[in-house]
Amino acid sequence: MHLLDDTDTGLAAAFAVPGAERFGRGVRWVSLPTGEPWLVDVGTALRCRVLSVTGVGASLLVAAEVVELLGLRRRGGPLVWVGRAYRAVSGEATVTAAADARPAPGR
Repeated sequence: MHLLDDTDTGLAAAFAVPGAERFGRGVRWVSLPTGEPWLVDVGTALRCRVLSVTGVGASLLVAAEVVELLGLRRRGGPLVWVGRAYRAVSGEATVTAAADARPAPGR
């Protein structure tokens, strides 16, 4: 699991497109010895072990245990999807649900 920040809005948008080539040109990544892809330009990633997968409506809820931390670099501020756009959140800001908030692209 990659923890994106407000410097990763382009990457977030690209990965949200159904059927997009996520690991093509322009995306720096390596395959870990355990087989997972690691986006090396993302500040922090978590390797996880899936504990359970539960259907919730049209979505899946995945419970997982973190087994390794990768990167541990803070580059920007929090990134959220609200009001049909990716947005940065300043330290002073409070995020509230917008009346017209929709699920992330592709959902």
